[in-house]
Amino acid sequence: MNDELSAPKITLINNPLTSSKRYGRYLEEFKGLLKDRWEFISVTTEHRRVAIQVKGLCENGFNRIIVAGGDGTIMESVNGIISSGKDSVLGVIPQGTGNDLARAIGFYKMFKEDPSRYLNGLAKKMAEPGSMTCRILLLKTSPPLEEMGHPLHPSHQIFFTNYLGIGFDAKVVREFHRRRPLTAYTPDIPFMKMEWRFCNRLIYLFCIIGNLFYKIRAGIEILYTTQHGERREMSVKDIKNILLLNIPSYAGGTLNQKEIDCNGDNFQLIIVKSIWEFLYLILKDRMPAIALKILPEPEIHTIKEIQINFSEGLKNYIQIDGEDYTCLTDRLKQITIKNAVRIRVFNI
Repeated sequence: MNDELSAPKITLINNPLTSSKRYGRYLEEFKGLLKDRWEFISVTTEHRRVAIQVKGLCENGFNRIIVAGGDGTIMESVNGIISSGKDSVLGVIPQGTGNDLARAIGFYKMFKEDPSRYLNGLAKKMAEPGSMTCRILLLKTSPPLEEMGHPLHPSHQIFFTNYLGIGFDAKVVREFHRRRPLTAYTPDIPFMKMEWRFCNRLIYLFCIIGNLFYKIRAGIEILYTTQHGERREMSVKDIKNILLLNIPSYAGGTLNQKEIDCNGDNFQLIIVKSIWEFLYLILKDRMPAIALKILPEPEIHTIKEIQINFSEGLKNYIQIDGEDYTCLTDRLKQITIKNAVRIRVFNI
């Protein structure tokens, strides 16, 4: 049965690591609106088990999955929805550090400007979610996830909405997640009462500075299909980063790749050789006179599919939608990424 014709059963997925006191009142009002009209439950995320939680909820008939969290929580929820085989609709309440998916589809600005109006609009859409869809990329590994004992994804595949990074940005993400639990909840002490997002950004900044000179030293082989269907290959070594961008916004809007069409079938491969090329990506729209004349331009390709082969036995840092997946790399030999499916998202 089409979910738009069935009675809404709603779950609010709440990540306590991204809960903000600033928006707490609005979220409580939002919950009240839903409880008054439909079957509704609120669920707190369990660390590293969000995909399994959401899969079970979808299988039990919950057809509206509203995520109050960041990009990592959204990505895990998307995996739960897809692996359930159900047509549940995703709702986004941007509560993370980066909120890149919400930025890319215009929800972040709406929520920040008027949270009450945004949440009221989302509540009104429960009966008729609208027709917006979000392109999802599929990551497959060799060896398969199940052989590596990876417990996170019930489908033994990884679906993601935003981006995948190998190298510098992933090392930063890994260190950030190791440090963040210490500051996830600001103590109730006057001189330490600061917005958690500000704390997170400070931690990110320290992690970036500490890894400015990091490079991928091992050789990596890349085979990809261009937007025109041509097969190409390259080998890279001593580079800063490999980026795969599915949406225009990256790193909390630090990068904005306007050339990416969210409605199309292609995504971007970016090879970053130095920190100066990262600066080019950051400044090309903000300060084009400096970026275009002074800074080196990274290698950018518009692609349909990619295969990345790693040197055996060497650790490679990997992040997916801002979450640390370096745990995969001890035995990882190859990954393939391609356009997979689309899921429905509430159109506010």
